[in-house]
Amino acid sequence: MALKKIQYDVRLLSTEKTLQGKVQVVYTNDLNSAEFVFNILDTTPEQLAGATATTLLYMRDGSFFQNSDVVFDGTTFTYLLKENEGNHAGLAQIQLVVKIGTAEYASQLYNFGVVSGLETKVAAEVMIQDWTTLLREARAYIAQFLVDEEGRQATFVANEQDRQLAFEAAEALRQQKETERQGAEAVRQQQFDDAQTERTNIFTQSETERQEAESGRIEAEQSRAEAESTRQTTFTTNEANRTETFNANEATRQGNESTRQQAETQRATAESVRVANEAERISKDSERDSKIASKADASKLELYAKKAQEAWITPTLINGWYAIRTGEPPQYMKDEFGFVHVRGTVSKGEYSTINIPFVFPIGYRPNVQTSATLVPIGKLNNTAKASSVSVSGNYDIAGAGTGEWFVINTTFRAEK
Repeated sequence: MALKKIQYDVRLLSTEKTLQGKVQVVYTNDLNSAEFVFNILDTTPEQLAGATATTLLYMRDGSFFQNSDVVFDGTTFTYLLKENEGNHAGLAQIQLVVKIGTAEYASQLYNFGVVSGLETKVAAEVMIQDWTTLLREARAYIAQFLVDEEGRQATFVANEQDRQLAFEAAEALRQQKETERQGAEAVRQQQFDDAQTERTNIFTQSETERQEAESGRIEAEQSRAEAESTRQTTFTTNEANRTETFNANEATRQGNESTRQQAETQRATAESVRVANEAERISKDSERDSKIASKADASKLELYAKKAQEAWITPTLINGWYAIRTGEPPQYMKDEFGFVHVRGTVSKGEYSTINIPFVFPIGYRPNVQTSATLVPIGKLNNTAKASSVSVSGNYDIAGAGTGEWFVINTTFRAEK
């Protein structure tokens, strides 16, 4: 027949208390039918081999029972609740003590309830056959009661001694734990004080460094503000000077532009004069050739036609000017008709400030100033420049800029 099972999961080696669920109950009229089952969770069958166990029961009315008839199977211990133990109604506790070798392992205390059955509610019935039988049974009952009482008293004294010993051991252990706790608390407090002191020192040092850094930052900010003020003042002064210089340069540029335009007008006038002179020269040359043709014989004309031209002359460049292209230096020559021919390329040097690259010698100078227009090469702003040859021989390229270079092919009549 199956039994009522009151089961507990037990950790013999654990020092932590396991929370118990609902309190399981049996009844006072459960006779030889309620079994306690202890499942050991933290040991193996090999570790429990040869183990014995004892159950300790403490009932609500103060009754105490110690039993060693515990059945062991693998990792499970079972104990069948006896009739006299189940007659004590109320909340009770049970503890399993397992002995392995010389060591004993106690489980935690487990609660269970014993509920009074209805048999306690029924009035007792006593059947008396005769007075002699009653007397005999009463005397036997009293004798058994005295024996049981003596045993109960002996058990109580033994249990009280065990309880006192257990209490004293527990108290000694508690006092030892308290001493250890106080020692640990003293160590913890010392560690806390040391950590607090160190934290205070670190904070003080950090705060000092922060204040020093803040002071340095304020000084740097003041220096930056002063530098910014100086920079702004300098900027304002420089901007005023720049504006003044720009205005002066702009006025100079406009004056130079006006001068350039006047020079251009003069150049155009001179060019008109040159064109008229050239036309006059061509007319006179034609007239002269006609006279030569009419007066000279063939041998004289042949001699005149075979007359050699003079060589090209390379002038000495001055004022930082130089020949820009190899094989095309500035050169000039005068033909037999009195015209000076100029060819080649020139460039204004980086440090040059005068626009006269060379000077024609006497005999190669015009009677009146001649002009020509040149277009500079080598700059994005290729504005035409006016060139001229003065009666003193200066070859002038007005308004030439640094890095500009020019092809100076031109022709003019030399002085007579």
